[in-house]
Amino acid sequence: MRWFLLLLLILNAVFFIWQRSETGFGRLDAIGAPEALENLAKGNVALLSELDNADEAASGPVKLECWLFGPLSDSESELAAQYGVKKVQDSVIEDADYWVFLGPFDSQQEALDMHRALQAQGEDSYAVSSGTLEGAVSLGVFSNKDRAEAHMEVMKRKGYDAQVRAVGDAVERRWLLAEGEPGTTSFSQKINYLKKMSEGDGRLSKKNCNLIASYKEFD
Repeated sequence: MRWFLLLLLILNAVFFIWQRSETGFGRLDAIGAPEALENLAKGNVALLSELDNADEAASGPVKLECWLFGPLSDSESELAAQYGVKKVQDSVIEDADYWVFLGPFDSQQEALDMHRALQAQGEDSYAVSSGTLEGAVSLGVFSNKDRAEAHMEVMKRKGYDAQVRAVGDAVERRWLLAEGEPGTTSFSQKINYLKKMSEGDGRLSKKNCNLIASYKEFD
């Protein structure tokens, strides 16, 4: 009886080794036995688990898709987002004026010198001594953006490095962001949720996911 049990153990061990060998050689057949032997001779040996990981990497990264709904009304902003949809926000200037200016310069004295040089050329200007544009030289404030940009171009043609900036009260706006892999159930739920919120009002649009994080204004 003892010899019989020992024989069974030996047979089980042989069967286990044979089965593992079949799996390994089958994997070698899949990648090409000559190539595998050549790599072995060169010392370029890869574990089977590494080959599996390489197969997964070859399929490439998952492509995400992003949709924005908004800006939200005050009542919509209070609603809790569902299905993994995120709330994001941006900031815009409302009722803006457009300031054409030079600088800001490194010192107030430089700004005053530029102001005097412009006056000598017959150009209207003044040196800004406080605020966000302290140290700059104002060339005019316009209520119309096109007129401001036209004046900026005139000053550039005269050799001045003029710029335009919108000035006014900043207003924060909130949006709903759906981000995910197209075709998946979870992403479909997000899109259907936003479509239901939108009801065809034109506030739902597709955006580049790589740019979402850097947007200052989403629309």
